[in-house]
Amino acid sequence: MNKNIIIGGLAVLLAVAAFLIYGLNASKKTVDKTAKSRLERIKRMEQDSIAFVKQLDSLNEQAAKLEKEAESLVKQRNRLQASRDSLQRLLGVVMAREKNANAKIAQLQKQIKDLQTQLDAANKRYEEVVSSGDNSLAELRREIERVKQERDEALRKLGQAKNETKDIVASALSVFSVQAVPGELDRRGQFSPSRRARNTDRVQLTFKLSRAPQPNEEIVVKLTNPKGREVPLKPKYRSTIAPKTDQVIYIEPDGVEFESGTYNVQLFLLDVDRATERLLNKTTFDLR
Repeated sequence: MNKNIIIGGLAVLLAVAAFLIYGLNASKKTVDKTAKSRLERIKRMEQDSIAFVKQLDSLNEQAAKLEKEAESLVKQRNRLQASRDSLQRLLGVVMAREKNANAKIAQLQKQIKDLQTQLDAANKRYEEVVSSGDNSLAELRREIERVKQERDEALRKLGQAKNETKDIVASALSVFSVQAVPGELDRRGQFSPSRRARNTDRVQLTFKLSRAPQPNEEIVVKLTNPKGREVPLKPKYRSTIAPKTDQVIYIEPDGVEFESGTYNVQLFLLDVDRATERLLNKTTFDLR
């Protein structure tokens, strides 16, 4: 009987063990399946993350490109506005000079009209003297000759004034395509552009003139710092302005260092004979 009990107990134990083993195998399969599913999800998330990073990099590159294009458009707009302002100032000068010339022409035309009236009166008087045999004929002839000379001189001045009026637009000096590039000289003594204030000790100015400066004309550059104060410049740049239309000059502060911010550059025309100064054009540049 005891033997039968032992055998029965062993059978029960074997059945329990078999059930446990089956349960463990089923649990293992479930765990393996869950782990595999998680690994697949993690792999998909990694792939999605990599794709997102690539997309983000692409968007950053596009944003940087658009920012550069926007900056270029702003600079182009500023150059066009400066050229427009220069032309407007030039037009104002031309209109003022033309107004003065027209006033001079009107004055000469009136003078000629008055002289012609005097000449007609003298000719009429001459005919009267000839018909009456008056002895004052010689004196009258001299008066007629004098009036003729005054009329001819007035006509000459009128023609000269008209020619001056035609040449006003052609003779007015103007400046176009002004660009200012900050920088410094490298070890080879060549200009090297820079956007940092600590690496800047001069500014390269390039611009075009409508004509070459005359001996009595001088191009003067004025530089204003970010605080609105005029920066003293070394005068040696003036000697580098050649009698031609395309200009490249370098301006250097005299005892002052550059600082961060926006600088304004203005070009003036100085008439040495008349001691007058006229703004030609302007531009800006930025330093970090």
